[in-house]
Amino acid sequence: MLLSHCLCIIRSNPEVTFVDKLCNEAQFWYWDDYDNAFYAVLQDLRSNTAGNGFNYSTQSSVNGAKCFGHGVCNGALTQADCTSCMGSAYDEVQRECPRSIGAQLQLHDCRLRYEQYSFTE
Repeated sequence: MLLSHCLCIIRSNPEVTFVDKLCNEAQFWYWDDYDNAFYAVLQDLRSNTAGNGFNYSTQSSVNGAKCFGHGVCNGALTQADCTSCMGSAYDEVQRECPRSIGAQLQLHDCRLRYEQYSFTE
């Protein structure tokens, strides 16, 4: 009897196709306090959404300028894929909603939102 063994490795990739966006028309100035809080929130979402159950909220305050954020990934993703998807959302929201004080961006497998005010979803 001939037995064959197959080691199959399946590598998944997140689906980062753009789905939708909502950008606040009000904008912040580069290098102001809100800009710094905004980048801190986006970087935190990119780095920590996967490690916090794929559903993560954060906030940052710089000299009184506050930014609140929320990131969510498809629960079927691996942690690495969630982090990758949030990285794509991080890049895409800056292209789609440059300097917007608030935005929501939906990719196929992940979503992020940030605002000047606290919110729940």
